[in-house]
Amino acid sequence: MRLILIRHAESEANAKGINQGQKVDTFLSKLGVKQAKQVAQRLGDEKIEIIYSSDLKRAKQTAEEINKFHKLEIVYDKRLREKDHPEESLEAFVARLISFFEDIKNIDKNILVVAHGGTNLSLLAISTGDREKGGKLVRRYRQANTAVSIIEKEGDHFKIKLINCFKHFKQDKKLINIFRKVQKIQYKVCQFDESNINGKIKFGDCRHKSHLLKRLLDKEGYKTKKIKVIFDWKDLPIPKKIISILNKSSTIWTHDALAVKIHGDYIFLDPTWNPKLKKLDFPVTEKWSGLEDTKQVTEGELEFYKEDDFNSKKEEILKKHGISIDKEEVYKFAEELNKYLEGKNGK
Repeated sequence: MRLILIRHAESEANAKGINQGQKVDTFLSKLGVKQAKQVAQRLGDEKIEIIYSSDLKRAKQTAEEINKFHKLEIVYDKRLREKDHPEESLEAFVARLISFFEDIKNIDKNILVVAHGGTNLSLLAISTGDREKGGKLVRRYRQANTAVSIIEKEGDHFKIKLINCFKHFKQDKKLINIFRKVQKIQYKVCQFDESNINGKIKFGDCRHKSHLLKRLLDKEGYKTKKIKVIFDWKDLPIPKKIISILNKSSTIWTHDALAVKIHGDYIFLDPTWNPKLKKLDFPVTEKWSGLEDTKQVTEGELEFYKEDDFNSKKEEILKKHGISIDKEEVYKFAEELNKYLEGKNGK
């Protein structure tokens, strides 16, 4: 079984920034119709034998556009609807998706599902067969409008082959070049200094680099927003003797990243690790298409917050993740980490 998951194209409510769930059921926007045609073209030569779709308008319209290439009878299934906020509990939402997945998992055909962001992420999580692993997946990934995700059955298990891909859209080379320009700046933990934020800085940490990236993108007319990320230094390939400096302090810290709107949806950009750190197995983004999230600060578990949401609940969030900082310890950690990275950067 090969399962192709598609999130619906941009709806009229999406375009207005309205959360939809089941209560707000709108057709596709003008951009959404274009997106649906693009993903339909991408899937035109794909062997698809069954099409399932949510019965909500935005999903139905997207499925119908894709089906113009396949001429199948679309099966509309209410179980594929988005979560019904606030009437439906998370447990009930997941239960109906487990029910759907159980019904199709042994069908030895290529299946297309057109549904919603939360629905598709939950199906991806369910396919792992592991509650903890599935939970991490849901917290880490998103589904953009018309994003393609693929699950394949291998023996008795399912393997996720693709998540949140929308390469059917046109590349934005300007965005790619700006990102690469900032990414190449050497990473170094340092005090934040506004006067150092310009296109010629020789080094900077996540605050400097994300701030610079935002400024450059804003200047070019892109719509951006700051993102706060919770990460763990232990999930990076840093020598244990350096990590062990953090004794009174937690190894879980906050991190600065950025989201930029492209083709009607936001993708997450993280220019933190400069390309030379690839040889140390840091998560460096290479050959980026500009059409998906870049690699993030670590490959480990992450949690994302909009900056305003983070600032309004800062103490609560810090407590939730057990984040604590001893300044003397942190300065020592930064000093040793900088020495290590400078050495590995060929300094």
